This record gives sequence, C-alpha cells and structure tokens, in this order.
Amino acid sequence: MLLAISLLAAFPASAQELAATFYARKPIYLQGEPVWFVFEVTNKGNVPVHIEDSNPYGVCALGGGYYFDVPGAMTVGRWRCGYVASCAGGGSKLLSPGATYTQRLLLNQWFVIDHPGKYRVSASRQLRFSGRVTSFGMLLAPGTRTFKSEFEIAVVEGERAEVERTFEPFLENLSRPELSKLEFELRVEAVETITAMAPPFLEKTLIALANGPDSFAQGRAIPALGRLNTAESKKALAKLIEDREPYYSWQAIDALAETHDRSYVPLLAELAREPAWQNVVIPALGELGGQGVVSSLVPLVQYPLGPPNEPPVQSLAIRGLANSGSPEAVPYLIEALRDPLVHQDAVNALEQLTHVVIWDEKNKHWLYGQDQATMERMAERWQRWWKSRGGKAKLYGRGDCTTSPEQLPEPSQP
Repeated sequence: MLLAISLLAAFPASAQELAATFYARKPIYLQGEPVWFVFEVTNKGNVPVHIEDSNPYGVCALGGGYYFDVPGAMTVGRWRCGYVASCAGGGSKLLSPGATYTQRLLLNQWFVIDHPGKYRVSASRQLRFSGRVTSFGMLLAPGTRTFKSEFEIAVVEGERAEVERTFEPFLENLSRPELSKLEFELRVEAVETITAMAPPFLEKTLIALANGPDSFAQGRAIPALGRLNTAESKKALAKLIEDREPYYSWQAIDALAETHDRSYVPLLAELAREPAWQNVVIPALGELGGQGVVSSLVPLVQYPLGPPNEPPVQSLAIRGLANSGSPEAVPYLIEALRDPLVHQDAVNALEQLTHVVIWDEKNKHWLYGQDQATMERMAERWQRWWKSRGGKAKLYGRGDCTTSPEQLPEPSQP
C-alpha cells in the first residue's frame, strides 16, 4: 500500500515535466499553398505518461483543446452556428520517458490566408494527461495543462505551377490503398486538405469525391463545392440534390444555398413542395434567394396546420425569412411575434438577423412571451425600434454568430 501511494504521489510531479510547443513546418509558404504547423509534446520525466489524443481537423480540433489566433486574418466561416461534427479519433497516446509526439495541423482550416505578407500565429492546447488509462484507452483521473506558443510565417506569391505542385503529394495519397493505419491516415489528411483548401484547379477532383463511393470523402467534398462556387461545382450540387438521396442530398442543398446563386431558386422551390424535404429546403431557400424569396416565404408562416407527422412549415418559413438576410423580412418577423404558434421561432429569427433581443433578467436569457399580452408588447416595442432605427441596423447572415446579442433599446433611449 505504501508503494502504491508513493507511486501515485510521484506521478503528478513527473507529469509536470511535459514540455510542448507549436512551430511552423517551414518559414515561407506560397500563396494558395496549404500552411502546415506542428504541435509537439515531449515527456521529460522519468515515468510514462498518457496524453489525450485529438482529431486535428476542423471543429474537432477545437473540441480537442486547441485554440488559434491570427491577427489580421479572417476566420473561415465554414461552420454554421450550432454546427455539430462527428469527430473520429480520441483515446490516448503513451509517451515513454524521453519520447516526443507530434501532430500536424492545417492553418487554412480556420483562417483565410489569402494575401502575401507576414502572419503571426498564436496557438494553445489544453492537454489532458494521466498515468493510467482504461482498457479502452481513456484517461483515468486526468490532469490538465495548457501550452501556448507564438510563431511567424511569411506568405509570398508564386507561379501557379509551383502552387499546384504543393498539392501533388495529397493527390497521390487519395489513391492509396488503405492497407495500413498509416495509409489510412495519409488518405484522410489528403481529403481534409483538398476539401479545406478547395482550389479551383482541383474542381474535377472535388466533383469526383462528391460523387464517389467514399462517404467520408463525399461528406467533406460536398460543402467544398459550395465554397468553390463555380458553374460546374454548382451543377454538380444540383445533380446531387435531384438524386433525392437522404444521405447526401441535404448536404448539397445546404452547400448550394451558401452560393447565393438565385438561378437555382426554382430547383429548391420545387423541392420545398415535398414534405419529406421541407425541413432542409425551406430554410435553405431563404438563404439562397435572399430578398427575392421573402414574398413567397411569408404566406407559409400562415400555412394551415397539417397532420402531426408533417413538417412544421410555419416555423420553417420563419427560419427561411431569417436566413434571407433581408431587411424586408424584419417587419414580417416582428408581426410573427404576436402569433403563439411561431412566437419563439420569431424571437430566435430576429436575434439571428439583427443580433438584438429583449433581455429577460429573471431567466438570464432573451425573453419569450408566455401570454398574448406580453407577445403584443414585444411586437410593439420591436416595431418602434425598427421604425426609428431599422434603416441603419446592421443585419447578419446565417453563419455569423461571432458576437453576443445586444439588448433592444428602450423606446425612450436616443
């Protein structure tokens, strides 16, 4: 027992000897080239340590304890508000005394590196560790340490052929037979890199991935086609929508909506008449068509109630109005505050569109009316605000959730 106590007491001290840093793979990158950097952790103690493993891609990396900041670079608006990802990975890695573990990360997943210059990167990782793991590799009674580093990269202009050559290793890894764990990981890295960057010269590759049999690659390539936003990529998305395939057509609808190409409004309008697709299509129709579809969405707010198993068309129409990003939608959303059926949807829609709410101090959340009188007062207050300030109010898109909502000013305030 004394020996066991001694060993457990010694572990935290040795764990404190973990050392970690971030650094760029190289100091200079070409504009349009994938920008890679590394997280490296070393066990400088004298006993083994298990560290939490992390998926290095997209929102999964952020969920695994990573945080990044690049002043002067725009963040990638790839993930919508409330986005939920299926993140493979997890578990733990064993670091023997003196051992080092490295993980590559692609900066372009989180930041737009689209002009020459110097970029200062701040990176951190909240790393969980333990001396023991379960039989499934999960950490037991883990401790946590946060490691932070800063490094600088330079981005310079290069010939198109030079930039294209930087993607050749990833294209080669796409066709690797997955006979080993390493080959599998290289192919995953290739898919993540090509779809995150979505360069126009790989349009055919992205379309092939979106139409291919690999569901993982397809799930990454379909949103990439929306960001690519070329004539051919939009045609490919339209074809995937026309397939009416439950597994991937909904992704194609969402990706096509992001292009804001109104020539595809008839396609989604036709699909919006099919109950099986209304949950996805009606909100997407608002985003795709913008101001041009407000007048067609408004009647759906008063749509007759259908059978219990049919989609809530009224609520979906409110979401579509919010997704339109149009000032013309605001008066209709304010009027919908009076309707108990869609009142809560209208509150949420106005918050999304304006980032303004009526704050409920008692419940520490924005206010939802519980009775008709309260709903009427809320609508009247919103109407006064919109009449006095609506012409100058900033409106927000569906994916812009980077700021907290502000309190709707009182009518007496200037």
